[in-house]
Amino acid sequence: MDRRKILQALSAVPVLGALLAFMSPIYRVLRPTAKAFEFTRPVDRVDLQAQRVAFVEELEEDWATIDFVYRQANVEYSARGQQISSVPGYITRIPDRYVTGDSPEDRYYCLQRICPHLGCTFNYVDQADDVRNEYNFPQAEDHPYYACPCHLSVYDPVGIAEVDGEDARGKVVSGPAPRPPRRFIIEVRGNEIYVSGMEGGGIA
Repeated sequence: MDRRKILQALSAVPVLGALLAFMSPIYRVLRPTAKAFEFTRPVDRVDLQAQRVAFVEELEEDWATIDFVYRQANVEYSARGQQISSVPGYITRIPDRYVTGDSPEDRYYCLQRICPHLGCTFNYVDQADDVRNEYNFPQAEDHPYYACPCHLSVYDPVGIAEVDGEDARGKVVSGPAPRPPRRFIIEVRGNEIYVSGMEGGGIA
């Protein structure tokens, strides 16, 4: 190979490099799921790990309630591939007289702490007088409720409502909320309680 061909070959290297650098961002716009110089599409799946939210002995007494934050991973069509969101929740020990099922999970009501009306974070209110006076629900019975401070929706943890043809705990007894709070899926593993997923859906 003579000197001229060698120089021509060497001069082509920066041209090819510039061409690749120019093509990469264009391809990323057309295929946002691809990483730089990776021309394959990621799998539409995010592995979720069950998260411990309580120990059984913490919820032995009727109406014992623990608040927690569940970290939910969702597929995101970007270079990151997933989005992590933090969802606040409550888990409450339901008195035996209100439990209708036979499994250990039936003893607990585990719900997302997001009001299905407009997405406010609601509260666990253990004093019925506070529900009557501060949340404008004078018919409150003598047990705890969940109540939203934004628009005064009140949820009865022992009330049952029909949602999509199935019974759902957390009936709306006051305020504009269109349905009970969405629930978490729980598993009792020995002395530990885990959240393994949650009911989907958004606000009204």
